[in-house]
Amino acid sequence: MKKNYAKQALLALALVTSVSASAIEFPAIGGAPEDGKVYILTSRSNPSNFWTRTSWDGAFYLQPYNADNIKNSAFKAVKNDDNTWSFTIDVDSKGENEETITTTYFVGIPSGTDNLNANLEEPVKWEVTEGDYPGFYKLKAGEGQGNEKTIGGYLHLNNGNEFAVISESSNYWFPDYYGGVQKNEYDEPITDENGYLPVPLNTISQNWAFVETTTNLASFNQKVRLYSLLQGIEDNYLEDDMYKEGFQNAINAALPYYQKAEFDETDYEAAAAIIKHYTDLYDEIQKALELLGNDNDATFTDAINNAVSSFNNANADLDAAVSTLKAAEEAYAKGSGDLTVLGTNMSFEDLSAQNGSQSSGIAAPPTGWNVFIKGKQVTTVDEIKAAGITAWHGVNDDSEGETKDGNLSFGIWNGGIPEYEISQTISGLENGTYIIRAALMVGANGSGSRRTTQRIFGNLNSTYFASQDEYDETRLDQSEVYRFAELVEPITDRQMQEMSVEALVYDGTLTFGVRTNGDYAAALRDNGNGAGGDGWFKVDNFRIEKTEFSSDNAVAIYVHFAEALEQLLNNKMGTSIYKEARNILEQYEINNKSTLEQIITAFTAIKNIYAEAKRSADVYSELKAALVKSEENLKIYEHSASANSFEDLFYDIYDIYEEGNANEEQIKACIKQLEDGIEQLKATAIALGDITFVLKNPSFEDLSNQNDIPDSGAQNAPKGWNLYVDGEAAQTVSGGWCAINKGDNISVTLDNGTEATKQPTDGEYLWGIWNENIPEVELSQTFMNMPPGTYTLKADVMVEYNWANDNTTTQRIFANNCVQMWGTPEAYSELNMPADAINAAELTYAGHICTNGLMGDANSSLLHPMSVTFGVGPDSTMTIGFRTNGININGVKNGEDDPNGDGNLRGQGWFKVDNFRLSYDSEEIPTSIAYIREKTVTTSEIYDINGMRQTKLRKGINIVRLPQADGSLKIKKVIIK
Repeated sequence: MKKNYAKQALLALALVTSVSASAIEFPAIGGAPEDGKVYILTSRSNPSNFWTRTSWDGAFYLQPYNADNIKNSAFKAVKNDDNTWSFTIDVDSKGENEETITTTYFVGIPSGTDNLNANLEEPVKWEVTEGDYPGFYKLKAGEGQGNEKTIGGYLHLNNGNEFAVISESSNYWFPDYYGGVQKNEYDEPITDENGYLPVPLNTISQNWAFVETTTNLASFNQKVRLYSLLQGIEDNYLEDDMYKEGFQNAINAALPYYQKAEFDETDYEAAAAIIKHYTDLYDEIQKALELLGNDNDATFTDAINNAVSSFNNANADLDAAVSTLKAAEEAYAKGSGDLTVLGTNMSFEDLSAQNGSQSSGIAAPPTGWNVFIKGKQVTTVDEIKAAGITAWHGVNDDSEGETKDGNLSFGIWNGGIPEYEISQTISGLENGTYIIRAALMVGANGSGSRRTTQRIFGNLNSTYFASQDEYDETRLDQSEVYRFAELVEPITDRQMQEMSVEALVYDGTLTFGVRTNGDYAAALRDNGNGAGGDGWFKVDNFRIEKTEFSSDNAVAIYVHFAEALEQLLNNKMGTSIYKEARNILEQYEINNKSTLEQIITAFTAIKNIYAEAKRSADVYSELKAALVKSEENLKIYEHSASANSFEDLFYDIYDIYEEGNANEEQIKACIKQLEDGIEQLKATAIALGDITFVLKNPSFEDLSNQNDIPDSGAQNAPKGWNLYVDGEAAQTVSGGWCAINKGDNISVTLDNGTEATKQPTDGEYLWGIWNENIPEVELSQTFMNMPPGTYTLKADVMVEYNWANDNTTTQRIFANNCVQMWGTPEAYSELNMPADAINAAELTYAGHICTNGLMGDANSSLLHPMSVTFGVGPDSTMTIGFRTNGININGVKNGEDDPNGDGNLRGQGWFKVDNFRLSYDSEEIPTSIAYIREKTVTTSEIYDINGMRQTKLRKGINIVRLPQADGSLKIKKVIIK
């Protein structure tokens, strides 16, 4: 909010201004570097955040304190003979004979960028000189930098006070535009005669402390946080006579904690709580002044004066002063019609939920706001990530436009966006019509549109971003009464546009905010954006205004639900609910002459019964679909041994459907009976030959679990399949792609000379995952009524060579205790061979390869056949599916640097799979495939026939030693031909 200094000047207050502020010393930390010692750097301009490295390219930057991140970013100082310094990071790895290999990397600026990293393989020199503050030093880039244009520049923080950089004029992109230097009238950086950028305007960010990792960084972190609070007060508030005494009181009260020799988190919390009492009242006063504007309301002016007096009174109850002022604001706002002040953090300038820092990653919901994902409220970073948001969710300054207020805005970007809502609720309002305004960014990119269902809403009303003819209204949320803003989606990541929604308050409360999802089909788009981000947005500057009651809008709400209910009654539902809904519809007759109370009574009754009728209609629709599917299966498997009993079950449940007396729980039970009956029907119809009909959704053509649209984000497991992540049942693999889609556009010349332009799916779709860090993943189905014998499972699988190099890890199909690996035997070792493969009754290899020389051709882009033969034992149980993880032949997990030269393994272990097929080969249980129910776990050892330890399975006879859970040792031979 903008401050009204003129109004502040008009407030007549008797203020004591004789208190003098005393300078606060920065907490002692670090010293001059010493040869051979290990350090992290601490920034003088951003001391509350700590040295760490990015997950995507290893660049150094600052983030909130995290001991593990700090440990991973520490470096060793090495003094060179010419009095310059080098900084190194040693990375240990295991050689072929288990010996430790240490590789030394140098800290410097890599080629093509301005940001500091620790991935240079040749020596890099730095000059270290005294800084501008005691204990701080400046680092001047010397010889050996990958980006020679940075030589002679000083290491500093970028404009966002986040990345360690040396800005030079040829680099326009990462991590910040020009690094905060002086610009000319054309917004271009002013450089010297050699084209270098001069010292940045914010020279404080050139000052760094060398902090030993043995220092109690946790305690220092707390003390530095308090220093930042106290210094912020000194820098920003003590020259304002109106509030000087109060802020000095805050410093005086907190300073004894800061000056303690032994300082810990409880000291920080106690001191921060004192400061918060003052800042809360100060912020509330600013809100009140903004609300008052140029008005001369005497009552409200007196309330503000009293709050300022309390602020400057060391003995005042500041919490009570805040409450009193809020009550005065509410009373004034309700009288003036501008209710924005009743909201919290309406322009997202409060960063307290993000520890005071902007976020380009995942942050908790902004202060004052609630977030719901898939209808469930999430309150922490972990909960947001678990719900599938793993790219960006938070507040930063990456937005612009006339409608933007302040510096910051909130937004969300993800590869795939689920049902999402950010909102807050104001209570105690008069019923009537309100207008909610906000600045919203919905932007396309070079890959096309990213518009889906982005909209602002207030209670039952919503406004969609674009024009009505740009939406499939059957896919919009019918629980909202919607209109359209008719805005155009520009190619932008920043430009905010004004939107508004007229909302009806009918029960004294107003819930408002933004909703979206990844349903691009709702925006009449045929395909998702190739770069992801469908459904993203940025939002800022919410405003609320009480306006004259609109009977048209209120009647429109009634008509919307009445028409929706009337249409819903054409569907099958519970008989009692149908009768009740019909009676309510006939009970009310509303028009523009009806009073607000009459309209509210009518549409509330209809809205409530609509929700109940919708649930009933939906579940009866599910039962009808199950009956149709059952009837179809009865015709196909009419000779099945269980056909007669299943037919009896079918007609019994059909009668239940027709009578309409079953409740939701009973209908769900009926659906389960039919599904189990179909499985039994198929199982007792099995004969030798192709029995793919047993499998559910074998080619992933059923997209009902992901809103019936192909997707490039993270979606629920495919219909009919179970998904396990790290051994636990899961809905999806969050953070990348885990969904059904159409596969990639490719250009592959086949052996017959024809060109393939997409992966050869069976039908339109396939399923797969891509993730920066692929965990243990299993997609499977289990069947309980399979006749004993020998079976064969087939599938088509793609493992690609791409920018992450060879993506082969442990991709494999399995059936019961038999496994086939995607690659050749040479693609695996004891360091990554999974336990289920080592313990398999039969382990085979599909023999596909994934190498640099094949990049872009058939082996790299197409699906390839896999097949595993297995047995079903006397218990008639069969489990089939696909497994993978992110561990490569060297035992390195995805997301880590491979010391053996494969580079960063982001995404290794990914795959695409399609076209599962199953055949029943023989009624004989194969003797060579002993039926094993239990799974044995463990770390294996591999030896050759002469007893020499091997790192991986090799051609010939391999002796594998498998420690068992009970302490025993299982020995088996694995023959690789």
